[in-house]
Amino acid sequence: MFLWNFPTDHLVSPYTGLTHASWVEIGKGLLDGALRNTQGMTTRIIFPHSLAAGYPRVDANGMITGTEEAYLEGYARTLMLAAALLVDEPELKLQGRGVADYYSEFLLRGVKRFNTASFGWLTSPEPNQRIVEAAALTISLSVARESLWEPLSHAERAAVARWLDQFKEIEVYGNNWLWFIVLINTFLKREGYGYSREKIGNNLEAIRRLHVDAGWFIDKDKFDFYSAWALQFYPIFWAAWDGETYPTLRDEFYERNDQFLLGYQHVFSREGFMPIWGRSICYRFAAASPMAVAFMRPTLPKMDPGFARRLCSGNLLQFITHPEFLKNRVPSLGFYGEDRRLIDNYSCSASPFWCSKLFLALILPKESPLWRTPENEGFWDSPPARFNLGQTGMWVEHDRATGHSRLFAPQNVRHGDQRYSAHCFDTADVGHAYHVQRS
Repeated sequence: MFLWNFPTDHLVSPYTGLTHASWVEIGKGLLDGALRNTQGMTTRIIFPHSLAAGYPRVDANGMITGTEEAYLEGYARTLMLAAALLVDEPELKLQGRGVADYYSEFLLRGVKRFNTASFGWLTSPEPNQRIVEAAALTISLSVARESLWEPLSHAERAAVARWLDQFKEIEVYGNNWLWFIVLINTFLKREGYGYSREKIGNNLEAIRRLHVDAGWFIDKDKFDFYSAWALQFYPIFWAAWDGETYPTLRDEFYERNDQFLLGYQHVFSREGFMPIWGRSICYRFAAASPMAVAFMRPTLPKMDPGFARRLCSGNLLQFITHPEFLKNRVPSLGFYGEDRRLIDNYSCSASPFWCSKLFLALILPKESPLWRTPENEGFWDSPPARFNLGQTGMWVEHDRATGHSRLFAPQNVRHGDQRYSAHCFDTADVGHAYHVQRS
């Protein structure tokens, strides 16, 4: 059952009814549900364990592993949502306490070695989930700088920087993880701490080589929604913060972003629904995030802003109106409801909050074309029967009568995993939205 109300406006948003104010209230509802797991904002945030979760887990020696990483994941991913809300409402209070105050307290506790709310430290120079969440922290501390970073003392900032410092030269997987090291180093650089210039340069070049065609970057060896919610998401923030150091690469990423958006919009149905495709599908409407954050660019992306918001809001409605989306008031581990078959071994109960990426659109001013342009149908006014996604080997077919899209993405990866090996990925297979509760 849907648990909160939000305002609607069918003049500016004739198809979904959702506006900037709607997104804010939805975001507050999601964050409030998460913060109920803090005993009145007095303890660290710990979500109820799910049997669908891949971790924390019991190792071969009978020891429980991954508890610190799972806590950090819950903290960092909900902080991203909190940061988006704090930009517009710095004094936001939930559960009887200031949101910025709560997250600042547990940030400082998290970066200490000996604390019941510690984020923990690396014990070996190998990829670890903490690297993912550390990068998320740098995004949140940057976008809500006035609420989360500037109030910290010099000593407190230095403590956070020391914790981040352990990640700056780690060798990571040759996929979207390359961005995490870039973002961490970029944050340290901007704040005046030691950083690895070599890692930034080398990783950016490695990411550049992941581009295949038409703006599609391959996530090491496969295409999936990581091409969107990671490889077309992180460049927008990096370019805003340090792109002038690498102007050629920055402009190239912007060009790839335009190319990508022109094709990516075809993956969604007329209603803005996404299909079940690839791993980490519990991140859900994070899939729409590149169509929103692209409007952070200094020049408008080559996508109609009214159509972009129509798809983003539709993708949001696809899930928040579904009665099984929430479990214990937080997003469940699955697509609609909890479903172990769709969950990866690296996912915990907090993982679905990667959906917070979409809400970073809230940092755009209310006057942004993304928010003020009336919704429209975009290419769905006269959809092509088939749209090729460049030379990636993927294409999309559209059914004008039903408004459904079918993505064909033949790949020789993960045999037997229907998230990759299905004949096609059809938005008709994911059901219909429920009626929106309006106020």
